[in-house]
Amino acid sequence: MNLKSTLWTLAFAVAAVSCSDELEEGGGTGTGNEENGEGVYVTVNVSSNVGPTTKAGEEGGGDLEDSDVESAVNNVNIFLIPSTKTTKMISNDLSIVNGAAETPIASGYTTDLLPATGSIEHHDAVATVKLSVPELDAWYHVVTVANAGKLGFTTLGQLRDYLQTTAWSGTNKYDEDGNGARNFVMTTHQMYQSDAGGSDLYVTAANSDPNHPAETTAYVERLAARIDMRFVSDLVGEKGASLTGNANMNDKVWITGYQVINQLVGGTYLLKRVTGNTASVTGSIESTDANKHPSPYLADEIWGNGNFNYVLDPWTRKKTYTAPGDDEDPTNFPTEINNSGAYYTGSNGSYTQTPVNTASINLAYTEKTGGLYLNHFHEGMNTEDFMKGFSSPVVDIKDISTTDNEYTPILYTQENTMDVEQQKNGFSTGVIFEAEYAPEHVSQYEETNGSVSSEVDYKKGSSFLVADYGRTGTTETGSGASSTITPLRKLSADMRTIAALGLKAGSDATIVKAMFNENGDWSSISKQADVEKVVTDMSGGPLVVAFKLYLQGKLEGISESNTFEKVKNYLTWDEFVKASHDAGNGIKYVPSDDDLANGIKASDGVEEKTATEVREDLMNNYNIAYYAAGTNGGKNYLKYWIKHEPNGTDNDPMGVMEFAIVRNNVYQLSVTGIRDLGDPLPFTPGKDDPDTPDKTKDIYIVIKLYVKEWVKRYNSDIIL
Repeated sequence: MNLKSTLWTLAFAVAAVSCSDELEEGGGTGTGNEENGEGVYVTVNVSSNVGPTTKAGEEGGGDLEDSDVESAVNNVNIFLIPSTKTTKMISNDLSIVNGAAETPIASGYTTDLLPATGSIEHHDAVATVKLSVPELDAWYHVVTVANAGKLGFTTLGQLRDYLQTTAWSGTNKYDEDGNGARNFVMTTHQMYQSDAGGSDLYVTAANSDPNHPAETTAYVERLAARIDMRFVSDLVGEKGASLTGNANMNDKVWITGYQVINQLVGGTYLLKRVTGNTASVTGSIESTDANKHPSPYLADEIWGNGNFNYVLDPWTRKKTYTAPGDDEDPTNFPTEINNSGAYYTGSNGSYTQTPVNTASINLAYTEKTGGLYLNHFHEGMNTEDFMKGFSSPVVDIKDISTTDNEYTPILYTQENTMDVEQQKNGFSTGVIFEAEYAPEHVSQYEETNGSVSSEVDYKKGSSFLVADYGRTGTTETGSGASSTITPLRKLSADMRTIAALGLKAGSDATIVKAMFNENGDWSSISKQADVEKVVTDMSGGPLVVAFKLYLQGKLEGISESNTFEKVKNYLTWDEFVKASHDAGNGIKYVPSDDDLANGIKASDGVEEKTATEVREDLMNNYNIAYYAAGTNGGKNYLKYWIKHEPNGTDNDPMGVMEFAIVRNNVYQLSVTGIRDLGDPLPFTPGKDDPDTPDKTKDIYIVIKLYVKEWVKRYNSDIIL
């Protein structure tokens, strides 16, 4: 098709989330005359309009006003797609934008923006761009892109399948003064009301008069999504909060930090796309293939009334992993995936297509290699830099709202969607909250009595440990739901206490003191059989078993030359710990309190390790969780996976798009309580696995989720 006419497009850019369906006429004028008389003027009203909705999936939890920075239009691309229609389309007719990929399109770009007189204060701008069109006296479909810089696509396929690697500029934080994220990329959003008017225009020679431009409307939405938070005041107050739904009301908890995990940063399709429908709320993406969408580009997200579909990002279909058999090794989760859809990359009119399944991308993002997810949830994520992030979050804890129905914007992220069976911890976007837990009492070995007391007052801001880490009980979320957690564990002041918990009640106190006191006195103990009985009666978890085997080995080594008198001084907790530090003894390393707090310095036969690595080893080797000292209590971590379309309660199966992030949505997280002690590490060895489904009954944070269309998506009553 030969491009034979020159078209000037006057773009009236109104980027306002909260505007109504009553559109401005946008009667701007051109800035120059075409000498050959072929210049044609068009006025385009560009609006990120939400208005009343009819589709459940598009509706969210209501509309949310944007900031001037979030809605500002700084540059504009306008694309005209030749239409085969002989009359104006209604807005939800998607046949033109879903036409042949090789269809030539006209494009124009400008940064020369002038103020306008639209009804939305601060959100209006006028742009004049020059395009070449195939013919006059013809209909064109309009697609508009704001704030992406000059694109210059020449075919419909390039426009639809372009991989937009950034959805905003600047630092990823909310700032109304423009010192954070800004210049938000926005693209055409097809309105779902059939009477709203389409993004189409009819171009004739008469439009060469700037006083008689062709007119139409283009609706746009942001490619970014936003995460907001609020806390109930007790969770961040000086006195702390009591546990929610827990019989122990004297323990206190505080939220002290957070980090968003699995933030997709690899890029997003320029134009939104969806799958066909499935009749089941648990239907897979594969099940939608039997009912392919006739016009997937710019179509609506559907959720409800027996019809459900998926929004697709460039990797959705490749985010797959199913552990073979009983394999629960988290290291087997994929570290990279390929693209599940073809996409274009390039700039300034030069674009290259990447076919399906030909481009590998690491799941974990690094500055050196790039990648799909910032803060990817996987074994190995507990790096020193990641741990430091909890003490310096994007928005400080003290600055996050504690007012009812008032939320603090935190940061932005890109679209992230998965198949219903692949909504897993290694793919879904979530938040890890750092908290401090102050128990009323801890268990502690008492040298005076040679026994463990469970009523020792907890010392504010001290560390503690939990052996044989686990919980039991049931939890539910939803309206009016409550939960009771029954701990299976004892909070212990130190490792010595955990070992002493393995003693049988009634064991000889003199022998116990000799074994466990720091300066145990063996002078009055002469009968080997009495010691053997205390050792034989010991039982417990991995640490107790290791200590027992050590003691039994020493006792079995007694001979005529190596008498009980020579051996008994080695039958102590301190000697066992010392022996574990010599790799030649075959005992897994038992860390000291200093090791757990500060890490291990390299020495003969001992590898240097950070404090986090020491704690990971303790979990792997002995199933003991160490809670590091904080200001008020032991530091612990609670995970929450962000929901897009919640499907019932936590007892119901995961639904289509239940855990997902979709463009132009605001996910509002209202954290209202903590049910129990969290995990000792953000990724806890032996417990966490990226293959774990997002939906679980094992929930210890209460969060109300609201999703707003900017669209809001409420994640409410979040109890950690």
